[in-house]
Amino acid sequence: MNSYPFLDNKHKPIFTEDLADIVPRIRKERIIDITNSPVVPATSLRIKLELLHKAGELDGGLPIVRHGILVGLIPAPDLGYALDQLEDEATNLCLMDHVPSIDEDEGEHDPTDFTPYIDPAPVALDIRSPMDLVYELFAKLGLRYICVLKDGKYAGMTHKKTFVRYMREHEKDV
Repeated sequence: MNSYPFLDNKHKPIFTEDLADIVPRIRKERIIDITNSPVVPATSLRIKLELLHKAGELDGGLPIVRHGILVGLIPAPDLGYALDQLEDEATNLCLMDHVPSIDEDEGEHDPTDFTPYIDPAPVALDIRSPMDLVYELFAKLGLRYICVLKDGKYAGMTHKKTFVRYMREHEKDV
């Protein structure tokens, strides 16, 4: 089952740590940075998607940041679907943010416009959030990932599998 991360919501552990203890460092290959341009080469997106798959995060996502601020997130399955719809991945540039234009009322869907697949407000917590809150979000709401902010800037993303791994280590220590 792809080592499906299971959390028992009937037994709530006691935590002394906070979210900062499990947030991996930011790696540029795990984010989509649209600071300089809202368009990103499809080949670059495919590479980022493959890195997620290799990490076993088939149900993960890629955060979208501008000037270090989280502006959205595209789930990996949606990104894969959108990329598969492109005729020529090698030359296509994909729109990752709405750009006001004169002719916005075009009736035809543009396959290089990925904005319909982007969550503009992903769940995000402050890096100093208590681990109890992280547990509640994963166990009760069934989230697969949580974006992490520090002083309003993007600070990383924690996948449910990372949290389950932390829980297993935490149980061994107790």
